[in-house]
Amino acid sequence: MGLKFATPPAGGMEIVASALAQLARLRPAPEVAAAGAGSPPERRLVSPQEVYFLGLDALAGAKPLAAATHVGWRYLVVEGDRAVEAAESTTGDGGPLRFSLVSRGPQVQGFVDAIHVAEALADAEPGPEWVLRCLRIPALYVDAVWLADPHGRRTQDRLIPIAPVFPPLVANHVYTPAEFFRTLLPSAKKRLAHADPLTN
Repeated sequence: MGLKFATPPAGGMEIVASALAQLARLRPAPEVAAAGAGSPPERRLVSPQEVYFLGLDALAGAKPLAAATHVGWRYLVVEGDRAVEAAESTTGDGGPLRFSLVSRGPQVQGFVDAIHVAEALADAEPGPEWVLRCLRIPALYVDAVWLADPHGRRTQDRLIPIAPVFPPLVANHVYTPAEFFRTLLPSAKKRLAHADPLTN
C-alpha cells in the first residue's frame, strides 16, 4: 500500500497562506534575526489532509466512520525540515472556504510522529493506497490519523491516535476500526450519560 491525499479545494492553500502571513506580521520578529544571526528559514505549507468530526452519538452507533462528517482541511506548516504549526480551513455550514485556526505545541509533533507510523505501515502492507485523513473526536479529546480505504471498505481502514492522548488509547499504535471504537466506547457512554443533549 501507499498513502495519498484527497484533492484539496481550489484556492484553499492560498487562503490559509494569506491568513498565516497576516498573523506573522502581528508577531514579534524572531530573536535569532534580531540578534543578527540571519533570517529564519522560509515557511511553507504541505499538502493538506481532510479533517473529519465524530460526535459521541455517532461513535456509539453501529457505523462510526460512516457517520463522520467532513469539516475542513489541515495543513502542516514546515520551517526548514521541521513542522512548526498546523493550520486549518473550514467550509462551516456549507459556506465558502475560510481560515479557521492555527495550532502549535506537542500535538503538531504528535501528528508528524503518527504520519511516520502511517508511512511505515503503508510501505509494509500490500494493496491499494490509503487516503490520509484526520479524525477528530472533541468530546473525548481525541485526534487520530485515519487511513481510509479508497474503496470505502471501512473494515480495511486503520486509525493511529495522535499524541498526546488519554488512556486507554495508546499514541502511535495502529488500531483497526473495531479495536479503536471498542476502546473508546466506555468513555463515550459515560460522557453521554452525563452530557447536555444539545452538545452531542
